[in-house]
Order: sequence, then structure tokens, then C-alpha cells
Amino acid sequence: MKYTLLGCALLVSASVGQVPTHIADERAFATNALRQTSPCPFDRVQHDAPGDGRLWAHGADWKASFDREGFTFVPMLPGAPHDFALALRVSAVRVGGQSLPFAAAASPVRDGDRVTFDRGAVREVYDLAMHEVAQSFVVDTALPGDVEVELSVASDLVEDGSRPGLQFTCEHGGVGYGDAFVVRGAEKAAIATHFAAGRLRLCVPAAERGEGLVVIDPVLSTQSTSASAPTWSPDAAYDATNDRYLVAWQTEFSATDHDIWTEMFDGNGVRIASTGAPIDISTWDAGFPRVADLDAADRFLVVASFADPSFGGNNRIYGRTRDAVGFLAVGPVQLLSDPNLPGTNGTPDVGADSGTGAGNHDWLVVWSNRTTINDSNIHGRLVTATGQPRSGNVLLIEFAGTVFNANVQVSKGNGNGLVDHPLWCVVYSRYFGATVAQVFCRTVDPDGVIGAEVPCDDSQNRSLFPQVSSPIRDGSSTRFLVTFERQSPVTARAVCVAFAPAWAGTNYFDLTSQFGMIGQWLRTDSDGVRFVVANKGFFATVVELRTLAWTGGGLALHDQSSLQSDVETEIAACRSSGGPVGAYAITSLLGSIPRLVRYGGYTPGAATNVLPTACGPLAIQSTGFPALGSTMDFTLSNFGSDAPGFLFGGAATLPIPICATCSLGLRLDLPIFFLLATSTASITIPGSNGLVGQQFAMQGFGYGTGACLSGFHLSDTIRFTIR
Repeated sequence: MKYTLLGCALLVSASVGQVPTHIADERAFATNALRQTSPCPFDRVQHDAPGDGRLWAHGADWKASFDREGFTFVPMLPGAPHDFALALRVSAVRVGGQSLPFAAAASPVRDGDRVTFDRGAVREVYDLAMHEVAQSFVVDTALPGDVEVELSVASDLVEDGSRPGLQFTCEHGGVGYGDAFVVRGAEKAAIATHFAAGRLRLCVPAAERGEGLVVIDPVLSTQSTSASAPTWSPDAAYDATNDRYLVAWQTEFSATDHDIWTEMFDGNGVRIASTGAPIDISTWDAGFPRVADLDAADRFLVVASFADPSFGGNNRIYGRTRDAVGFLAVGPVQLLSDPNLPGTNGTPDVGADSGTGAGNHDWLVVWSNRTTINDSNIHGRLVTATGQPRSGNVLLIEFAGTVFNANVQVSKGNGNGLVDHPLWCVVYSRYFGATVAQVFCRTVDPDGVIGAEVPCDDSQNRSLFPQVSSPIRDGSSTRFLVTFERQSPVTARAVCVAFAPAWAGTNYFDLTSQFGMIGQWLRTDSDGVRFVVANKGFFATVVELRTLAWTGGGLALHDQSSLQSDVETEIAACRSSGGPVGAYAITSLLGSIPRLVRYGGYTPGAATNVLPTACGPLAIQSTGFPALGSTMDFTLSNFGSDAPGFLFGGAATLPIPICATCSLGLRLDLPIFFLLATSTASITIPGSNGLVGQQFAMQGFGYGTGACLSGFHLSDTIRFTIR
């Protein structure tokens, strides 16, 4: 039932028994304070199988690949202009001067941190640790004589003969190939290692052989003084069903090799141990990771731009899924951009469908496709819950004439389940020479239908780096906030645009003059009720956050906070993927360490308190937080054989005596609503800004055995102020 109270509609529902399970638990957001996590340590060897038959592993200062040809070790050299890989392939196995046949092409098999090639006459084994790789060769032969394993070596690194042992180096560091040993039970004996003309020979004299298998055991390690990876481009998304976030970011391995990583955090923003997993640890150059969640599938999609050697080194857009439940599996790499279209593809972004009901629920991935120096278009693709494109063709979101479009972004969610007309909003800058850049947007509906282009800023200025929020419901319209950075002078600007069922116009705002925002690194999202905007603060290590409410023709400031961080900050409202309102994930960098910060996004101040009005054993409890758009749940206990119910209305300042022992906690000058024959009740708070700051109350009663008013017991009163 709907009730009108103090001029505003509150939806009140009641049911007998437990609190409805579909109500999101918002206990984690009962404070507007910023909460940051500890750094995400990389504390174990990471593994990846991208789906092409190759295995990858990554330690603290190295990465390695294993394919049918053999093993490649790559030292981490962040200052190097490119990767300096050391490829090792078994080229010969000899016993007593006689060559043994072996399988030159064998598939690698991983068991934990051990990878094995079974080549018949020799087993090639790799035991992986954080700072080294132990390489072993197990030769199974009864032939007498010296045993020799020969490896072909391919690398841009050069063996440094002036240093003891084998050192493959460049000016940025290199690889130490440790002394080789023959293993005899619990003992090890050093053996000779020779390198010349691209061949490395490990020699076990006949006299050093023990009984049975011959095991040769060298160790590889990175030799570098700068093996710490710079980190940037963090992003996050929230899965409502499992109450957890996925954070994605990129690190530098070398100047032309960047890796993509992910890690999960629980609903309180605390890192979940042992959930780190790579999206890409190959030697391809991957960058600009972005992530969104399909709550209907309990699955995240991480997209990034990859410099693809098979595409002439041009960038293509790839995506990989990661499950939010179970084994948290990472799906295979999936090409999303069209290889038949020319040009290079970059700066992808991804938004999710937030619905969970009937029908398709897809991700929308967008990116820029540059064909010439003056021609760059906007492409997109709907991606199903399996990580596969829904259609064989990309969406040509902006593909008209020779114009240069860039800085493309898509709303994190499309409002499905919240607004009457679910839509993604895609925003981008269009460049007109060296001094003018304007901002435009288009909508894309869940079926991939593209709306007409709408100008967001058509001034003769340079307006760059547009961002767009998830939508709010504005009557029957679907409304977005678009922010951008105007360059001359540097100011923060925004437009509020409304679509569906018809275009409803654009409202312009100068965020610098109105709210004091600096026009650098603007980011925005919405929880379906209000907008949050982040920007770089006056100091380089401060990010400012503001909650802005749409008032029907303007924006009103509802909260302002700040956090210590490097500039790179992204915002993801939990509501954009079906989660609760009043809950945002802020991903940022602090000293090149990715972190997750939670932000409520509602007005500050006390939310609930208890007015002592009880007579008898009847007890009342509440869960949830009274923010716009959220739900509060109330439960009665200890009512015995009495018939339970609730009183709901305006909150009294002091208890109002109604009998010798009982008091009322609700105002008598306002309507009081009765919820009969129920021990639970839910209050759904509309997204009406006029409710902010108003105080309401819920009081329980039991009728039957009480002494007040011929049979009543009353509970304490829970008063709540809408935030």
C-alpha cells in the first residue's frame, strides 16, 4: 500500500514471518565515512590459461610461458623499452654420445606450481616460486656413459662472460642461470654447464651418475635492481548476489608489456584473501582495463585494449569473464572488436544490464576505432553472460564522415529494474582542429538500438574527457549526468540529459562556480537516486567527492567528502549492477597501490535512534539505512500470544503518555498508519529530495494480554531521519 505523509509518498509493506529475502542488506553502509582497504599483496605465483593452449605463470619479478615448443622466461625490467625474453628449447639428449629420440613438441601440464613436459626420453619439469624457477631434466635411461641435455637459446639478452656462472643480461638487468646440479637421492653434485653459439649444454659425467634416473637441476632468476611494477588504471564493479567487488588494474612489466590483474573485496570493502587472478600476463601489451558486473549471471566482464601481433601490432579489444561465485573462474580470452575493420582500437569501457528478470541481460562494450590521423569512430558490442558477442557485427555507434571522436565512455549500468526505459548512455569528445572539442552522446537500448546523437557541449572551447553516470528515474524519463573538463579556462562542467519516452532536453551546470570543483579528473556515477561526482582536489594527493541531487531543474549538494589518493579515481555505484542505493565503490591509487574505498553518497548526520516508549516485553529491531531509494526493515519479537502490529508516522520529540505505563513515540498532529497482524514491516523510501532531513517513526504493538488501553503492549519507538 502507498501512504502519503508530510506531502511525500512512502511505500509501506508488511508480511508475517521473516524479513523478505529480496531486501538488500545495507548494514555495510550505515556510515558515510570513507573506508579504505590495506594494499593488495601479490603473495603467490599466479597462473593463467587464456584458451590458446599456452600456460602462463607470473612470480614477483618474472613471468614465463609454456607451450608445445618449450619454456620462455621473461625477467621483469620496468625501465626496459621492451621485454627481454629467454626462450629455452630442448634440442638434443645424448647418453654415451648416442642421441636419444624425444618429443620435441609436447603439451605442458600444470599441477599447482609445477609444470611438466613429458618428452619421452626426458621429462622437463619447472617448479615455480615467487623469485625463481627451478628447471629440472629427468632422463630415464639404462645406457651407460655421460648424460648431456642440450638446449637452444633464443634471446635479445647477451651472455656476460666476464661474470661467474651464466648471466644473460642487458643494460636494464637480465636472467641469472644458476649452477646446474645432478641430484643423487638427498645429495646434489655440481656439473658442468657450457654455453656457445646459442646452445646451452648440461653435462653429467658417467662417474657422477647415481642409480636409476638422472636428474639435472639448474635455477633461473631475475637480475634487476628495479623490479617493482608501476600501477594504474584501477576500476571496480559490484556483484549484488554475492555482496562482493572485483577490482581490476594494470601494471608495467616493461615499456611495451603491461599486465591486467584482478582481485576481489567483500561487501565491507575488505580484501578477500587468495582471490587475485590475472586477466593478462602474456607478453602482449594490454591496457585500460574496465570492469562491469551482470548480477543476473553472477559474473564480471573485464575488457582491455591489446596490442595484437597478429593484427600488425595494432590494438584490438578483448574481454574475459570472471565468476563472482564458486571457484571464481576466469573465462577464455574473447575478441570483441572486428578484425575485418581497419584501424587501431583503444580506450574501451563497459557497462552492464542491471536487470535480473526475464529477457536478455548483456554487457555493452564501447571503444574508439581510429582509421586515419583525422578519422576515429565509436564502436560497441553487446556481450552475453558467457562472454561471447551477441551478434557477429559490431555496433557502429558513431560512424559518420571524416571526424575524430575519442574519450568514449559508457554508463556503468542501464537502469534495468529501476527506470521505465533502460538505456546506456555513450559519451565522447569530437575534435574540430587544435582548439575546439565538443561533447556528444548517444543512447543504446538493451536490444542494441542506437539513439540519435545529442550535443552535450557545443561551445567553441576544448571540452574533454567526458564521463557519464548510470541513470536515475525522473518521472517516466531516464536521466543521466554527463561531466566533462573544459580547458580554457580549466573548469568542471556537467549537463543533465533526459531520454525516453522522448528527448527531454539538456540542463547545463558550471560545477566549478556552483560547487567549487576543479576541472581535473572528473568522474561520476549514480545510485539511481542521486549522482556522485569525484574530481582532483586542490592538492595533488586529494580526491574530492560530492553527492548531487537532481531537483527537477538544478543540482543540490547533499554531501561532500575527500580522500587521500593519487589522481586516478574511478566510481562504481553498486546500484549500477543491481545492488543497493547509497553505496559506491571508489577505486584509486595510493603510492601505486590499487585500493577500494566505500562511500555512502547520502547526506551526513545521525540516521536512527530509539525513543524509550515500551511497556512489557515487546521488542523492536530495524535493519537497513534510511537513505533515499533504500529500504528499512522492522521486526517484532517477544509478543507471545498477542496479535502483533505496527504504528507508522511522524516521529515525536518526546514520549507521549497514553496510559500509566505506556507511551506513544509518534506525533499525534500527523496521520498514523496501522499495520495489523504482522511481525515484520518494510519501509521503501522514494527518491524524492524533499524527504531529506525529515524524521519518521515505527513503533510496534501487541494486542491481547496487555494492560494498556484494554489489552495493548507497546514497544520502544525507532525514529529515523531520511538521508
